[in-house]
Amino acid sequence: MKYSIIKYCIFFNLLFVTGQVHAQEEDFNSITSQREEIQRYFGYEILPFRYLSLPYDVTVNNNERAVFLDIGMLYFMFLPLLLMLYFSKRSKSTFYLCLAVCLLVLILSCGNSFVFSKSAGEVKSTRLELSQYLLGDIGFLTEPISHFSAYIYYLISFIHEPLNSLTSMVSGSSDYITYPLLLGLFMLSLVLLRKLIYEKSLRDKILIIVFWCFFFYWIKYSAGIIWYGFVNLILCSLIGLKLYQKEVTELKWTSQFLKILIPIVSIFWIVSAIALRMGEVQNNLEASDLGKSMFNPVFFRYQVGEYNANDVLNSFYPQFDKALSRMNSDSESLILRIGTSFTYFIKNNSERVLMDNQLGIFNILRNKYEDDDVLINVLKASNFKYIIVDVNTPFIDKTPEGSLRKKYKKLRRFIRGNTNLKLLCTNRIIQETDPQTRQVKNYYRMFPEPDTDSKVYYGGQYAIYEIM
Repeated sequence: MKYSIIKYCIFFNLLFVTGQVHAQEEDFNSITSQREEIQRYFGYEILPFRYLSLPYDVTVNNNERAVFLDIGMLYFMFLPLLLMLYFSKRSKSTFYLCLAVCLLVLILSCGNSFVFSKSAGEVKSTRLELSQYLLGDIGFLTEPISHFSAYIYYLISFIHEPLNSLTSMVSGSSDYITYPLLLGLFMLSLVLLRKLIYEKSLRDKILIIVFWCFFFYWIKYSAGIIWYGFVNLILCSLIGLKLYQKEVTELKWTSQFLKILIPIVSIFWIVSAIALRMGEVQNNLEASDLGKSMFNPVFFRYQVGEYNANDVLNSFYPQFDKALSRMNSDSESLILRIGTSFTYFIKNNSERVLMDNQLGIFNILRNKYEDDDVLINVLKASNFKYIIVDVNTPFIDKTPEGSLRKKYKKLRRFIRGNTNLKLLCTNRIIQETDPQTRQVKNYYRMFPEPDTDSKVYYGGQYAIYEIM
């Protein structure tokens, strides 16, 4: 009786918080900064597939890749396996249902994923690109794992593409079926869950129900942002541990295999993850540079008194201290900040700094005032004195139409050659070769000089301009 009350409370709570029963419509004629920022974690495929592929996407960092987003493959690898082993001995129908759900999620996920090739980079899981990769110059023995993955993805594409075509008839970037479908699947799963955990202890019931409800909320509302689901990672680990402890004592020939496999793979991943995070091991670094940032000498010199705060800042951000002094001495002026984390160092930043990370504000102004001088006067009239630019802004663009890259090109055209803007500092390095002596020199600049033998030597992270 008590459990039934809990179930119905959850039911009415879900109906209340769900509100609208259709997905939010997106206006592709007016791309928003929110779509560029938030949806890059969520993906841009057809709407139902975005939700159903989230567990896979966050596991392999399919949509957005960064160390702080990496949760590893242990959850997605072992929890479904343990669940299917558990159901295989208790309910054949539930076992086949669980197997079908896992296969469906895998098909939907792999159809919008990629194969990583060390030589070719990311190979999208379309039939055309996979065929070009498999029939190309890179042999199987050169990249056996990538080739094996490509063959699996190629076979999956024969199922994914028809499913995608059929679903596109009733869905797209927005629809009226995805939210009701998610809610309906969740309610059906609760009915099934009630039967499965009926004889469990109260503690196990609470753990499973909280995990499943939180998982539903995360799928539905998080837009694929992993840190909104950290609580569920803990609950998932607890459930996986309980299943592991139970299954390895009850199974026969698989008992010893699981006892050995799961701890070894888990320890291997944990050790690898620690090394990756401490050493900042990245695939674009030379082998001789791997792991060298594990202990940064700048911090040691600061701790022993060799460096002061300005020395540390200049080590990481060349010439930044002079630009910072200039901005902080003019405490009444406003600052347009496009990316970077420099807000922390600016005095009275909560009132002075206007954040425009996805260039939404700049794009509106640029469309309205196409003349550079007029736009400069508009900024000056609004008391803006400085512009801080993250030069890597376009690289976070995941939209299919490249909307953020287009806006950043407008910003580049506005900045480059603008006599009303003075570069205060940047850590981008331009390498220039003297035509007479052929001597190579490096300069801190944003753009190569025209009609010279110069190129970008180091892309950098930032540039700070003063509006004159």
